[in-house]
Amino acid sequence: MQLPVIQTEKCFDMPLVVRKVGIAKRCLSVLLLAAPCLVQAAYDPSDRFYLYAEGGYLFDSNILRLNTSLRPAQDYGYAGYSDTVRTTTVGGHYETTWSRQQFTLNGKFSDSHYQRFSGLDYHSWNAQAAWNWAFGTRWNGSITYGDSKDQSSIENAGSGIRDVLRDRNLDGRAIFSLTSRIGLELSAGRKTERRELQFTNDYNQYTYGVGLTTATEKGSVFGIRAQRSRITYVWLKQFIGSRATYDQNQLLLSARWPVTRKTTFTATGGWVKNEGNGLPSSSGGRNRIGSFEWNWDVDPKNNFNLSYGRQSDNPGNNTTPSVLANYAASWTYRPTVKTQISTRASESRRDYSNQTNRERTDLYNLTLSWKPMTQLEFSTFGQRVRFHGTTQSNDYKLNQYGVNARVFY
Repeated sequence: MQLPVIQTEKCFDMPLVVRKVGIAKRCLSVLLLAAPCLVQAAYDPSDRFYLYAEGGYLFDSNILRLNTSLRPAQDYGYAGYSDTVRTTTVGGHYETTWSRQQFTLNGKFSDSHYQRFSGLDYHSWNAQAAWNWAFGTRWNGSITYGDSKDQSSIENAGSGIRDVLRDRNLDGRAIFSLTSRIGLELSAGRKTERRELQFTNDYNQYTYGVGLTTATEKGSVFGIRAQRSRITYVWLKQFIGSRATYDQNQLLLSARWPVTRKTTFTATGGWVKNEGNGLPSSSGGRNRIGSFEWNWDVDPKNNFNLSYGRQSDNPGNNTTPSVLANYAASWTYRPTVKTQISTRASESRRDYSNQTNRERTDLYNLTLSWKPMTQLEFSTFGQRVRFHGTTQSNDYKLNQYGVNARVFY
């Protein structure tokens, strides 16, 4: 499926080099304008209240996620499938404590503009309010509400389709200390997801859970959790009624083990089952889920991480329940206290219950970060992506390069 409302007319009225120079000048102007503010920006990471402004520039070699072997690049002008995206962001954080109650607010708003395919311009945001509460000597927990709108990530886009999603989440959690080392956890939540392109996949989800956790003197943590969710596709419900709803049950065991002072191992294992009048009728059956993560702090400058995860996919990616598996390896190197180099390679696989084929996404990323002062951050990255769909027409590959600057106040 291709993205709608594609406009390419304005890409022919000036040479590519002139456009690149113009954008570079605008980015430099923003930084120069922000420079006088840095003198007065007495930001500290421990501040209860702070604001930030951010500017980013991204080049994408295949902005439409097309199979380049099936559609000639010349069909889209001299620059082919590529485009550049400029994003500006403002955000902030606030927290306060009253007695043993802690309240936090986080939010940001972004505006993204495409140089050639202006029909893809969009706004995004992420806002969250949280209350971390405690009553008496045995009860504690949290209540959070979040509202976000953004594009689906490359690794989590079902069928390789890039969409703009709006998620609203309300979650509550309560922990009762049975003993000094054993806790009983109760949770409940509601999530709604709305999509601009795949609106037929819009859904509501209600979730309830109960679990037990225990900790040892050496820092190991073990747990067991049962969870039940009811998922309803709101658009489809208008036409097929109760068949647009199904239940999802999960049982999960978890363990966290600090092997040494520098090495930590985390693992989970269990199953998930979809049942009821869901979509499709073959959506039932039990699937294994689980994960492991190995984290190694080699020394103060180097960190290695290996991880694997297999979990239920976001219901909004497809009305056919699916399982998403992810393999990842990363390395982080900090040559100085102000600079950081990180690399990451990952492979994501999506299995559908009614299809024999798989979707696979391979991603390779290199990111460089520099923090010359507490209130100023710079980063640049490059990454290579390959997507293999259930049919050849959905396959694509792309390269992305970006720079980003953030100022805290």
